Amino acid sequence: ERLFKKKNLNEVTKEEMESNIAALEKIYAQAKELERKNQLLRAKYDNDEKYARLHKRLMEKDPLTDSESKLFEALQGLKAAVDLQILQNSKMLENESFIERMIMRLVIDQFKNKQQIPLDAATSKRINGLIVKEYMNEFYGRVA
Repeated sequence: ERLFKKKNLNEVTKEEMESNIAALEKIYAQAKELERKNQLLRAKYDNDEKYARLHKRLMEKDPLTDSESKLFEALQGLKAAVDLQILQNSKMLENESFIERMIMRLVIDQFKNKQQIPLDAATSKRINGLIVKEYMNEFYGRVA
């Protein structure tokens, strides 16, 4: 009892405690399911968290396409193209404005030309900004 006096805890009935435990177990189950889905999504992108996060952001509000597989194809192609460019010259990550221009070109090519996903200037900028931010965070070792 002495331990709990300083903790500002109130007495809870057995029924309240059982309902709290049930609610917490439900939340825990939902969190586990979400984590499972996140791991599956990350596995689709060769365990690249950048693209799993990007996929989720682009499917959240105002999705680009109804087809999640079309988005996956576009992002998978984009990932391959961007990673190839960076592998050929890793120093380019030191020049953020160059990266922005290079990725913008690849975004338009993948989404508009190869996957026929309609893009306007604002959407292209939004996608480009998200991708550039992910790459720059990874380059500078910042956690997203």
